[in-house]
Amino acid sequence: MGDGGEGGGEEGGEERRYDYDGELYSRQDFIAEYGGTLEWEQARRDPLWAAAAVEAAQLAAKATAEAQVADALPAAQAATQAATRAATARRHPRLCLHAFEAVTTCTCNF
Repeated sequence: MGDGGEGGGEEGGEERRYDYDGELYSRQDFIAEYGGTLEWEQARRDPLWAAAAVEAAQLAAKATAEAQVADALPAAQAATQAATRAATARRHPRLCLHAFEAVTTCTCNF
């Protein structure tokens, strides 16, 4: 292939794969050389890049999950508070000091 492969790949850059000459090349280098992506798809991956790509995907998935939990938490807290208020109102229509105790009748004289 041309002068695109200087072995070793790029740190954090685009993925590079091994060509028949044993050097690493980018996807664009493969397309320029062979006119398509078949050889790229069949080429052996750089193990360092593959490990970094897996780690990056895992970190992205973790960040997405944490963001989803953070987005859902306020709604869950609001729903819990609303349910607590509703249950309290059924037991104690006047919201006396016994509002959070499990009693069936209130002895307060509001």
